[in-house]
Amino acid sequence: MKKFINKLFMKKKLAIFGSLKFGVGDYIAHLYPHLNQYFITEVFSFSHMALDDPVTPKESPLVFKNIPNPKLIVRPTNYKTLAQSYLNLKKALYQFNPDIINFQVSSFIQVLHFFFIPILTNLKNHGIKILFTIHDVINVRDILELDEEIIANFYNLADTVFVGNENEAKKIRNIYHYNNNIEISYHGIYDLFDQNLFTQNKARQYLDIKPDDFLIL
Repeated sequence: MKKFINKLFMKKKLAIFGSLKFGVGDYIAHLYPHLNQYFITEVFSFSHMALDDPVTPKESPLVFKNIPNPKLIVRPTNYKTLAQSYLNLKKALYQFNPDIINFQVSSFIQVLHFFFIPILTNLKNHGIKILFTIHDVINVRDILELDEEIIANFYNLADTVFVGNENEAKKIRNIYHYNNNIEISYHGIYDLFDQNLFTQNKARQYLDIKPDDFLIL
């Protein structure tokens, strides 16, 4: 009975995988303290190759402020390091043994979908719940041609996807035939980046925008 009660109230393990640079890095860094209240949380990341790493406190101060010991696991530069990265990620995930894995899907992950499909399939077969937070349902880099059918197979590995608005939800349903649960997480104003230093009026002055100019964003 005691074992059952302990298991019932024990925090589940959550693995987050995504970029720890640029916007997605800050997104994860903002999210981490909140999620860590409810889950035992580990963050795993990858090299951007040409934009190379490692992710450092100088480049990503918020990441290192909010996330203890983020793990840079995937560092593919050629076929050999790609294979090694696969083994490193698989080993790290199996050692952590998460109940849930959240993939922060950016253009890099879309392009390397073939790398992640076997790992995610294996985790799914072991009963691990897979959540995708998709930052752009359609890859934003026009120079890259991605096979819609294969990307559809990749997206459909997720038990639930989080998107930012109804339009993105329609895209993943209609273009990629996603059949599982979709949650829409509406994005508010990202005022955490500037520590609330800018009001709307101050931002207009800083960007030399007149008070009566029409703005979309």
